[in-house]
Amino acid sequence: MRRTKEDADKTRAAILKAALKVFYKKGVSRSTLTDIGQAAGVTRGAVYHHFKDKVDLFLQLSAEITNSRHFNPEIWSDDSVQTLDDLREVILERLRLFFDDRDMHKFMMTMFSRMEYIDDFKEFWINAKKDQQHSIQSLEKALIRLKDNGEVRAEISPAHAARHIYIFIDGIYDCWSIDEKEFLIREELEEAVDEFLMLFKPV
Repeated sequence: MRRTKEDADKTRAAILKAALKVFYKKGVSRSTLTDIGQAAGVTRGAVYHHFKDKVDLFLQLSAEITNSRHFNPEIWSDDSVQTLDDLREVILERLRLFFDDRDMHKFMMTMFSRMEYIDDFKEFWINAKKDQQHSIQSLEKALIRLKDNGEVRAEISPAHAARHIYIFIDGIYDCWSIDEKEFLIREELEEAVDEFLMLFKPV
């Protein structure tokens, strides 16, 4: 029977889903395409039909998860962020995604604590660094706008504040990936963000 594009798409989706599960459980370096194929219920050859190697599979998994959830640097540069409350909601939306979206949570946990910074994944880390820089630049633009609107203290440096906000969010990801049960519970998110943003409010 001739395979249809729909069949191929379903197989690819099953492999990506299995890859996320295997990477999360075993770590990226210890996972093999055979492991992933078995978890997806397909042959190793079927995995190679869609992905040239494990690095390619991981890169496509990363793109699939982030793009499908609009998890990108542009979120900060949206003109709708006109007040500190708007910024609060964007920060909370990003953190809630980590807590509530199980696939995003597994991927972030894998990235922070289940993979190595090795040459094979150089392309991934180059892309991650570019996204980080873009996010901080977009945050800085949003903070300049908020400062012009009188939403943050006059002495605040938008460039410094942008890095501090990024560190605050990334720190929660990182610490929670180490101790996901006790570091910060879901119900504390709003309080944590509110206390942090108090540092920016005009007196």
